Amino acid sequence: MNTMMHNIDGTLTKYAFACGYVQKFEGRFGELKLYMEFHTYHLIKSENLKPSVWLSFDKLGPAKKQFNKFKKEIK
Repeated sequence: MNTMMHNIDGTLTKYAFACGYVQKFEGRFGELKLYMEFHTYHLIKSENLKPSVWLSFDKLGPAKKQFNKFKKEIK
């Protein structure tokens, strides 16, 4: 695992997001995508292949916190 792109827990680093990487999770009840665009982190929660929630964050910490919350919901 590349330490510049991944944290110890396997999540993407701030540098990875700046390079265009997308963190994804597919669960039984939907999927999540977290990516960065123009210094803003976007989190999309999709259910039945349709986006149901689209949130934007200025900082990565709150975005990852919400990502993990949604992850538990759709597991």
